[in-house]
Amino acid sequence: MPLTLGTEPDGLDVILIPGADFVETLETLTPDQSGPQPWPIGTVIRLVLGDSDEAQGIWDATVNVNIVSWAVEQTEVDRVIAARLRSARLWYINGTVSYPLAIGEISVYG
Repeated sequence: MPLTLGTEPDGLDVILIPGADFVETLETLTPDQSGPQPWPIGTVIRLVLGDSDEAQGIWDATVNVNIVSWAVEQTEVDRVIAARLRSARLWYINGTVSYPLAIGEISVYG
């Protein structure tokens, strides 16, 4: 029987639209969906656009209890689109602990 260590990150599709702000909100709930599941104090949720050696978009979310949100201005979105970045990673960071929550691609519409 094979041994598996670690957690496989979820898939991720970041959709960007030229000339538009990137505004997104995620809400975490308890496993039974009965109420909010707060993030630990000091948590950073970071969206990294581009490969690690070429990351040109690093967007930290605002974390408020169980709500994670981004409000990235259109000029920054257009800069990432112009750079033709294709990969995206969503990171959980808290103190010395960091790991990818999701890994995927950037899609451009419009």
